[in-house]
Amino acid sequence: MDYDFTDSHCLRQQLLFTSSPLSADLEITGFPLATLLVSSSQPDAALFLFLLCVDTQGKAHYITEACLRVSSRATLPPSTPPSPSSSLGPSVLCYPGLPRHSFRRADVKFLTPDVPVRVEIVFQPTSYRVLRGQSIRLAVAGSNPRDFLPIPLGEGVDFYDLTLHVDGGKDERAGIERRMEESNAELGRCRLVLPVV
Repeated sequence: MDYDFTDSHCLRQQLLFTSSPLSADLEITGFPLATLLVSSSQPDAALFLFLLCVDTQGKAHYITEACLRVSSRATLPPSTPPSPSSSLGPSVLCYPGLPRHSFRRADVKFLTPDVPVRVEIVFQPTSYRVLRGQSIRLAVAGSNPRDFLPIPLGEGVDFYDLTLHVDGGKDERAGIERRMEESNAELGRCRLVLPVV
């Protein structure tokens, strides 16, 4: 099944990072991983990520997605035994090195407003072939109102500003296209790791 995301509501308020057209076919199979540097004007925020394939006519096709409440960014040590209630299921254990979020109340880390933090997000597993001439796109948003209720921010607070830190600075403009090779010296690099076969 093919989902056309070209004019989707999901992309209207998102930052878009698009690669150059590929010089050869690329098969993505497994769990993609994004590392982002984000800050929020409030003590919490949500991240919704979509991995897309952009064909030669500019049409964007769904590959996979991920979401995470930033206050739940704490990860378990690699030696932690698997939990039967893992949000990614036991199959994530087949891929050593992938972060596993604890989602325990004791591990919640609220944000200091406007201070960037490093967040690792594992996408849902996928298998997708991106053809030569097509591009890979990462779409990043702070909400997905069609599918999720907004996170509770407190009485009288209806929204928050979410900032993705790239190139050592801030960029708050929705709808821009940038390459995925941005960096931030203090917290590391923003990056997208694809499981390629």
